[in-house]
Amino acid sequence: MAITNIEVLIRFLSTAKASDTAPMRELIKHNETGFLVDFFDVNAVAEQASYLLNNSTERQGLGETAKDFVLQKYDLQSVCLSSQQEWIRSLV
Repeated sequence: MAITNIEVLIRFLSTAKASDTAPMRELIKHNETGFLVDFFDVNAVAEQASYLLNNSTERQGLGETAKDFVLQKYDLQSVCLSSQQEWIRSLV
């Protein structure tokens, strides 16, 4: 069974640790939906990954918050599609 893009995003964010860069800041809210670490700090990336692996309660909490965030901001039917339709109407 194929999964949708939104499901991929939810799965990614459920254990997210990412570089602290502009595109990632749009998706990950530090300590709310995941962890942001310095792009070049290999030790920080390893520490965050280890922390998430060893703290299942924290990991699950971040995952649930991330899922809610993604559905609120990026759900195809309730957010993205209506935004695209509005944008198309504005062009005519």
